[in-house]
Amino acid sequence: MILVYRYRVKSLNGLLNKQSRAVNYVWNFCNDTQKHAFKWSKKWPTGFDLNVLTTGSSKELGIHSGTVNATCEQYAKSRSQHRRPYLRYRGRKSLGWVPLKGRDLKREGEAFRFAGNAFRVFNSRP
Repeated sequence: MILVYRYRVKSLNGLLNKQSRAVNYVWNFCNDTQKHAFKWSKKWPTGFDLNVLTTGSSKELGIHSGTVNATCEQYAKSRSQHRRPYLRYRGRKSLGWVPLKGRDLKREGEAFRFAGNAFRVFNSRP
């Protein structure tokens, strides 16, 4: 039997909204890069190619570099999964989504520390 834990974040809504807007910005950059490649009949960029193009942007955006890499990889995976030349742009108010890698998280009692910020959580098991 596999147990899956779902955690809900208690506070820091402003920080999470800011980070989700930064993730949307990275997604839209990947989409712009893909549209440029499609327009000029270039080779479609892979997740690795998009990671190379976004290197160094995490400090300016205020999110962890693992988050930027996960966003680029998810974009490339979604594009190939749906077999589309490019995907929709993510608006400012679109669903908030911040991908976190397990190696970037540190557990501290009732909280997780990620990119220098402590997120208090509680278990939300169905």
